[in-house]
Amino acid sequence: MEALHPSQAKHSSNSNSKSHILFGKKNTGMDRIAKLASQKAVVIFSKSSCCMCHAIKRLFYEQGVSPAIYELDEDVRGKEMERALMRLGCNPTVPAVFHRR
Repeated sequence: MEALHPSQAKHSSNSNSKSHILFGKKNTGMDRIAKLASQKAVVIFSKSSCCMCHAIKRLFYEQGVSPAIYELDEDVRGKEMERALMRLGCNPTVPAVFHRR
């Protein structure tokens, strides 16, 4: 699983060396991100009011991809997940796109 953020898409790297530190019992937001991101081939963390998020979702749909979408501003644990995305290096935190190879 690899996270792609629009500002980092060309600079994405393998984060396996950090995963054992970031994903653990004390990082419930991080664990939730990992669990949700692994459930489908393409997962987008978004905010309903974000125009870039809307553009990314539309791009995937136009290419015939049906990603799992999680709107952080509509999720009870959205702030917690947003902080986890920041720890992963997503700044701004949305849109954050995860894909499996």
